[in-house]
Amino acid sequence: MPRWSIWLILAALAATARSQPVQVAESTFSDGDWVGTKIFDNTADGSATFTARQVAAGGNPGAYREVTQRVGLGTIWVAHIGTGATYDPRTQGAIARIDFSYDLIHLNAPPNQAVGYSPTLFQNGNFYRFSTFDSVFNAAWSPFSRNGLTPDDFFRAAGSGPARPDFSESGGPIQFGYTSLITSTIAAQVTRQSGLDNLSITIHRRVAVQGLSVSGRTLNFEFTQNGPAPPAQNVDLSNSTGILNYSAASDQAWLRVSPAAGATPSVLAISVDAATLAPGDYAGVVTVESRGGAPSIATIAVALRVRGAAPALAVDQRSLSFHLTSPSSRSTGRVTIRNAGGGPLTFSASATSEVGSWLSLSTNAGTATAANPAFLLATASAAGMNPGTYTGTISIRTAAGDFDVTVTMSIAGNPTLLAVTPNGLTFQAIAGGPAPPEQNFAVTVQGAGDFNWTAATSVVSGGSWLSIQTNAGNAADGNPSKVNVRVNPAGLAAGDYYGQIDVTATGLPNSSQSVVVVLTIAAPSLAPSAVVAPGGLIFVAQPGGSNLSKSVTISNTGLQEIQFVATTALQAGGNVFTLPVAGGSVASGESLALEVRPTPAGLAAGVYPAELRIHIAGETSARRIGLLLVLAQGAITFTADRQRREAGNCVPTRLIPAN
Repeated sequence: MPRWSIWLILAALAATARSQPVQVAESTFSDGDWVGTKIFDNTADGSATFTARQVAAGGNPGAYREVTQRVGLGTIWVAHIGTGATYDPRTQGAIARIDFSYDLIHLNAPPNQAVGYSPTLFQNGNFYRFSTFDSVFNAAWSPFSRNGLTPDDFFRAAGSGPARPDFSESGGPIQFGYTSLITSTIAAQVTRQSGLDNLSITIHRRVAVQGLSVSGRTLNFEFTQNGPAPPAQNVDLSNSTGILNYSAASDQAWLRVSPAAGATPSVLAISVDAATLAPGDYAGVVTVESRGGAPSIATIAVALRVRGAAPALAVDQRSLSFHLTSPSSRSTGRVTIRNAGGGPLTFSASATSEVGSWLSLSTNAGTATAANPAFLLATASAAGMNPGTYTGTISIRTAAGDFDVTVTMSIAGNPTLLAVTPNGLTFQAIAGGPAPPEQNFAVTVQGAGDFNWTAATSVVSGGSWLSIQTNAGNAADGNPSKVNVRVNPAGLAAGDYYGQIDVTATGLPNSSQSVVVVLTIAAPSLAPSAVVAPGGLIFVAQPGGSNLSKSVTISNTGLQEIQFVATTALQAGGNVFTLPVAGGSVASGESLALEVRPTPAGLAAGVYPAELRIHIAGETSARRIGLLLVLAQGAITFTADRQRREAGNCVPTRLIPAN
């Protein structure tokens, strides 16, 4: 008797023990037990053909089923169904999952050509094929397996019934087999021979507890991130006679069931803990087992949908204070807008003041995410205002709520006040490249006197990329403190990074001022990247006086060496400046000081504006640095590092801008 027929007898006996899986095995492949059907043929005339037969020897081991398929310029699928093995979920129990395994061989395998096989079911006149094919290239037996297959793993390959097979207790009888495939990319017909042996199918059954009643077999939960946990849902456990002891457990860490054990009648409280889950759909199962039942297991399917958190407004500053010393002074502060929820938070912002229009904002709208906060720069200007104290408001409006920041500006006569100049620095670098040259700001005294100050850095993201050379000092009227600022782009990806340097002078009316630092890192590039500073040079001398040289620094912040050529020209023609070095190269991460010398010999007293042009290889336009030579009659003296000239009878007649 063929092995397939022996399984039929065993399956009938197994119907009385549904807690055990059912095994289907075939190794003889009698021709009478198999039916082949062409279910797909996309050749132009549908001329693809096949034959299938039992071969008594040469299998793995013994007999096997040989398949011959012929096709020209197209693809053919052939479903092979074993008629000797049928499983009926209506009488033998609903199916939880199916395991397939088989051995395959490509008998006439040309190089790089494959034959495909795929597990297949036949139910209610429809062929259901597994979603992918197992490919065999070699003329040697190779094992393949597909385990844990559910209806979602199959699709209807032929027929007009449902899209998926029905594994439930209302599903129709199921027969098992496989689908073979070959594809040809040439018009001439090709023939492929292949074989299958040791087909094994394991049917794992889903069974209900007899005598144990569960009030709900499907539960649904919904949770919104940062919101309250959804309430627990109750499931009643009961039985018709006597008492059944049970245990209950879930298969997911986020799925909870209580109590974990008890006796009927009882109530199970099923809840979810989704606080750490990302948005999406989740599925879990609560299994109730009663060893006194026959069979002993019941399941409760749980579906959970996690929705993304709604945006939530958070503002770091509740108030800002500005202390100004004169009608010409102004100061800037920062307001940080954060999104404490999920998704994008779009906001609008406006500035109002009770008197005048001294308060302004850098932007009136923006968007903040959980990873990237937004920033408002608020500027208070004393222009046109009398000494006194003024109040204003920054109003931030969002769909998630509103927030008002109170702003106070005080204008004093001439007290000692702290000032930082400039109050913002911007650095540019290339990802993986060297650090840009350091910049500096000055801690100055507005008014008279002096004070001690301290400074500290902070960043929004990116780690400790911002540093200062000194964090304390003394500033006096006419003798400001210079603070060198450095950034380190190592390890940072392309993007914008924000930091702040807070300078504090205890005891002053405006005891704290800030310098905003922005580091912009571009994506890696082989293009030249140079920083040229300063933007202008001023030389003061007497006619016929000695030469006075100064330097312009060229810093290479790119990844490649840069080449440059420099020239000077007087705006009115001619030239009064010389360059000892007029060209050269700067290595990546290095700097070069380009010396500029005026030549005042033979020139009359006056003002001589000129321009230094630095041409960097690869750039389309030159870098331009303003030069100004002032030749003045009279004595030039130097006092306390400040240069002045005794003007005599000189009277200024015009203002010359110096860039």
